Amino acid sequence: MPFEDFRQWLVQNLQAEQQIETLGRPSYFYAQYDQQNALINLRLRTNSQGQLRENQIQIIFERWEAGGGDERYRTSFYTDPWWTDTPSRIFAPTIPAIIRYWIQQ
Repeated sequence: MPFEDFRQWLVQNLQAEQQIETLGRPSYFYAQYDQQNALINLRLRTNSQGQLRENQIQIIFERWEAGGGDERYRTSFYTDPWWTDTPSRIFAPTIPAIIRYWIQQ
């Protein structure tokens, strides 16, 4: 899947904050895409908040694409020590959860 397809989906479907299940389920987080600033605003159930810029989202998307089968859906695949150059130890696993949400729609 091209990243641009995912980006377009974000623009069209995450204009308002959406509740999305985490990779580990049954927990959830909230995500909203800010097209003007090209970033995703994220809020965890614990009320921790953060953002991922579009270039970070694309890096994580590429990691998801490179992963195989179940590996893509493991939180540890997006954090250290498995990925020492992760764009965000806390928020990187939200992107594959959003990708899963996108695919399931």
